[in-house]
Amino acid sequence: MLNMYYVHKLKRVSLFLICLFVFAVSSVWAQNETALQTAAANESRLPPPEIDAELYSKKALSKTEDLGTYLAVISDRNNSLGEANKAVESAVKLFIDENAEFEVSGRDGRNRYKVRSYLNRLKLLNYDKIEISWTDISYVSDLKKGIDGNYYGVITLQQRFKGYKDNRVVYGDLTEKNIEVKVVAYQKETDGVKQQKWDVFLSDVGVVVTRFDQ
Repeated sequence: MLNMYYVHKLKRVSLFLICLFVFAVSSVWAQNETALQTAAANESRLPPPEIDAELYSKKALSKTEDLGTYLAVISDRNNSLGEANKAVESAVKLFIDENAEFEVSGRDGRNRYKVRSYLNRLKLLNYDKIEISWTDISYVSDLKKGIDGNYYGVITLQQRFKGYKDNRVVYGDLTEKNIEVKVVAYQKETDGVKQQKWDVFLSDVGVVVTRFDQ
């Protein structure tokens, strides 16, 4: 009888120890899980790494030069309609979206057009020959981080425009323009791992001042 008493007592002690062990292991696991979740949340709140401003400034300048090249192709009456349309599509892709606007100036004042509309109008200008050239392309402001986390800057340039009829210039101007640029972040997934990448786009093109040829 006495031996059975100790056996039952030993069983109760063993059961208690097992429960205590399971509770301790569960508590440790829960603490580790909470710590991992907290670390992940804190990591998600960390600011993204700063961009290489010099690299993306060069890319913005390069895209601006590309736009000048496409404008020359679009306006060249020696090119086919197919070549002009291809240049329009390439030029549009340089912009943040098709809501970006071109400001143009003339003797009648200034107007603003959506990027695609401006490029298509350029194909239809009533001149026998058009010459568009860009010079003095440079940054008027360095890339700066905006409140939305993206980076912004402004490029300035000089645009020379000449319109010909009957082999003579009937209209010409020299316009200083500002082009807004935007460096935006996007997520790219490679082998199941998401990485933050950046790309640079052009935005609104504005007129600073226009000098008309006499």
